[in-house]
Amino acid sequence: MYLASERLILRVLKSEDAQAYFELSQNEGFRNFQISDYRRSSVDDAKQWIDKIADSHSRSGFGIVGVFTKNNGVLIGLAALKYLEAEGTSPVEIMYRLSDIYWKQGYGAEVAFILTQYAFNNMKLAVLVATVDPRNAVSKKIIINLGFRFKKMIKIESFEEELYELLADQSSNLDSKQ
Repeated sequence: MYLASERLILRVLKSEDAQAYFELSQNEGFRNFQISDYRRSSVDDAKQWIDKIADSHSRSGFGIVGVFTKNNGVLIGLAALKYLEAEGTSPVEIMYRLSDIYWKQGYGAEVAFILTQYAFNNMKLAVLVATVDPRNAVSKKIIINLGFRFKKMIKIESFEEELYELLADQSSNLDSKQ
């Protein structure tokens, strides 16, 4: 998957991104509100993780990708369209997390918009979900602005998360959101 917007590129991570990913994984803001621990212990560990997700991506056609700035190619976060495997369901969910250096600049909204458009326009999904830590007011605002509606509380591993849902037929006004 390769997606681009005015300021960002979302693409599959490559082995040569291992150093940048290792550094990103140490950022405290990047690790905020997460269920999965994306922290890596070394550059080699980062490379092994990248190889694993690249293999998964090549099999399914979607998954975790890196978020890079278009102007200088800096890796600023991760994003994904991936299966949500909670409570016996497996709809596709959007996920993103960014280095705190890039917060409050509209990048989160830009990533969520790109992923949502791709999910409906290219993958032809009927429904898309997002899970949000109840304390993460910014992410809640982003997905609500895209039209996602709160559905229920769910438990993922040992975390209580809010589950939001957007139906394809409710996403027709996405183009006017950007």
